[in-house]
Amino acid sequence: GRRSPGGIPVYMEISMKRMLPDLLSVGAVCVISAALALIIIFASPLQLTSLGDAELTVGINEDYTDAGAVAKRIIFDYSDDVVTEGTVNTAVPGVYEITYSLSSHGKTRTAVRTVTVKDVTPPQLTLLGDSLIEVDYLSDFEDPGYEATDDRDGDVSDSVARVLSDVSDTNESGEAVIGK
Repeated sequence: GRRSPGGIPVYMEISMKRMLPDLLSVGAVCVISAALALIIIFASPLQLTSLGDAELTVGINEDYTDAGAVAKRIIFDYSDDVVTEGTVNTAVPGVYEITYSLSSHGKTRTAVRTVTVKDVTPPQLTLLGDSLIEVDYLSDFEDPGYEATDDRDGDVSDSVARVLSDVSDTNESGEAVIGK
């Protein structure tokens, strides 16, 4: 066959000339699509989210590890750029705030977690002696007592409010029911 001045067979040169406008439009579409995708990505808001509950309660002297925060914009992860401020001292009751922030393109996003440290364990009340005591009719009864302890305040036995009830009923076996 016949060849063009560039050494390309004539039939190939004609085919390439016919395909060139199609190739240019496909390339232009790809470039425009990529540019639009970048615009969409960077126009999308940056999302900063604290992980876990925004408010929580921790007991005194309990272990507390903050769950942290994540920052994302569509498919991009900016979590390593999040700045965390604040601490929680579980030995001291109070309300603590952990603030997460991230600055991007002149805007700062923040998220806040509130951690309340308080005594969450109730005192323990222990009866001394048996919980079921038999007493003869018209005989004296001496209460064996109780102990009350608190994980924070220690012995709180003196703080227990005693409520004495009269015998209000007897069941079929003759046992007294107190404080019914």
